[in-house]
Amino acid sequence: MNLIKTIHMKRLLFVLIISIFFHNNTQAQCRLDKTNYQLVFEDNFNYSTMAALKNVWDLVPPQPTAGYGDYKDPATNQYISWGEYYNESQVSLQPGGIVRLTAQKLSTPYTCVWAGRTRNCSYVSGLLVTKTNVSYDDQMPNQGCPWTKPYYTGYLYGMFEIRCKLPSQISFPAFWLHGGYSEIDIFEYNGGGSSDEFFSTQHYAGSYSPDCPQYPSVPSCGHTYKIESPRKISDDYHTWTCVWTPTKVTTFFDGREMKTTDARLIPAFNQTNFLMANLGMWSWGGDRCVMDIDYIKVYKPIGGNYSLPYKSSNDFMNNSIFNNSSSLKVSPVQGSIASDPGGNKIYHVNSVDNRMYVSEKINGSWQSNIIQYNYNPNLPAMLCNGDLTYNPQFNKILYKGKDNRIQFFEPYSNNVYRHYFIDDYWDTSAYNISGNPGSMSVTSDGKIAYRGTDDKIHVFKWNPAISRWDQLTINYTYGLCAGMSDADFVAGDVIVEQGSNNIIYRGRDGRMQLFWQSSPFVYQHGWVDNNFGTSAYLVSNKPGSIISTPKGIFYRGADDKLHRFYWNGTTMVHQISNYTYGLCAGMPDADFVKGNLSYHPSLNFVLYVGRDGRIQRFEIPSTNTSTSWGHYWIDDYWNTSLFSSFGSSLANSFASLHTTSDGKMVYNNSALQNGLAYFNLEPCENLNPPCGITKPIR
Repeated sequence: MNLIKTIHMKRLLFVLIISIFFHNNTQAQCRLDKTNYQLVFEDNFNYSTMAALKNVWDLVPPQPTAGYGDYKDPATNQYISWGEYYNESQVSLQPGGIVRLTAQKLSTPYTCVWAGRTRNCSYVSGLLVTKTNVSYDDQMPNQGCPWTKPYYTGYLYGMFEIRCKLPSQISFPAFWLHGGYSEIDIFEYNGGGSSDEFFSTQHYAGSYSPDCPQYPSVPSCGHTYKIESPRKISDDYHTWTCVWTPTKVTTFFDGREMKTTDARLIPAFNQTNFLMANLGMWSWGGDRCVMDIDYIKVYKPIGGNYSLPYKSSNDFMNNSIFNNSSSLKVSPVQGSIASDPGGNKIYHVNSVDNRMYVSEKINGSWQSNIIQYNYNPNLPAMLCNGDLTYNPQFNKILYKGKDNRIQFFEPYSNNVYRHYFIDDYWDTSAYNISGNPGSMSVTSDGKIAYRGTDDKIHVFKWNPAISRWDQLTINYTYGLCAGMSDADFVAGDVIVEQGSNNIIYRGRDGRMQLFWQSSPFVYQHGWVDNNFGTSAYLVSNKPGSIISTPKGIFYRGADDKLHRFYWNGTTMVHQISNYTYGLCAGMPDADFVKGNLSYHPSLNFVLYVGRDGRIQRFEIPSTNTSTSWGHYWIDDYWNTSLFSSFGSSLANSFASLHTTSDGKMVYNNSALQNGLAYFNLEPCENLNPPCGITKPIR
């Protein structure tokens, strides 16, 4: 059945270390990948009559008097809830290709007998189950267990998926596979409970079927899942998927792995299983509730090859360095995070005390240390004002002091640092750095390019002959531009272009400009964006809007979209992706740029924080002329906002994002009180989690 519907003063001081330890919590959730699977059954419930639906599904269970909301009190071993019985009258077709299962409380309990027990059911409800008289897969041998043939009809292995909206009232809806000898509960939802949780369980072998003594009698293995979101599971449609192969069973929620169990440890009997969606009920529920099903699909691997992968093996995992601390919070302002060349040490500004800290992973745990330097709140020079920039040529972590002088720490030995001023010209403030974020960058040979308080470009260069940082004078006269005389003053980010060491910046005219070296220490000025007939290529005035990559200069435009300039051998060429912004579900403009840009060197990603507070990326093709930049979310854990840099409602919020050389995408996590966290590409399989545990849904 294939019924298609589209879903759509120089001084040297030694540094004291104060250590803070935090637990590192990584959540493994691989992505579902259907590339190697093909549809063999798809029902989108676009029926005009119930008779057509009944040609595809049975609307009563294989054992007509069965009920799935029966509850035995573990303390007394007595049944205290007889749940529901099923009748096809409780299944209905709704507009838009929806099939609805309705549970209705009875004024008089319905009495029936099932498995030798008299049941007094409080509800009549609805279900869908694959037809008992249809052979979907070849039947396996009986293997000595006395079950009748109708129980065997169904599917042997495959990918099974439902998209549905669950009731908010007290209920026990489920989607599951059952073959007599084993059962895979893809989900069972504890509806109406304050915990808002669902279960996924495998029942198997002798424990489930005592009349099959050749199989080991071991307990069933189940897990509980709680959503980390202000929204309840029942507020929205969700998808649950199960992939059952001869060697593994994996369940997914909204395309993310919940768990994988190895069939060698938890057997899933190799017998055809019927597939069922039902609305179970507890006897203490309300008068009425509904479960709406959008579709049910079944897939098989191409060529029947169950060794083909069906999920990612590596994915972007979120790791917390520290969070929910009252004394340690990462400043969200761009330039508040930097790292050493190896990505082993992450430096960050604490917005609580305006001091610099360093975090390092030691023996598997992150350790965060304050770099102690006689800090005194009454002496602004002693505090950090951002623009953290690592100078790899000299192995120094630069920063801007509250006195607007460039300073640095350098590792001395073990956990000891030393402090110096770059700008130790105490008789003048002419060499001070601008207080605006994004005002400093370094060249490959260690020179420091920055925006001065006069909105001009300045350069410091180390002079080994006198052991001092010299201030280089750029022999250029500002303020003589035609049309807009002061267009060439700095009014935004300052960066250094990779390879060329050109100094790139945003001018007061909003256009990208540069200084390049025509000879050693001699700079010439020009415009990168000399397209004066249009304002379409202007640079945003927000901090962190320009980055240099091996594939050109990428920047956030005044339109909050990602742009690029690259050199074609003759001139600078402007480019923008053919990606269409503003079509996101839930928050249409979520994909526009809001936080600062960053570059992932090994994966060739341009990263940014979108208006939704989530980290996103463009994948840059190897060919410069191509405008097909693939757009994706790094943080597509839609069921939680715990990894966000800011709430989408914060119009003037900042986000500090930095990528280390080894690929950690480090950011301020405002959802966890401006903690420090990072995404990293890591193995993601959640294999054989301990039975009985509770896991978050992300």
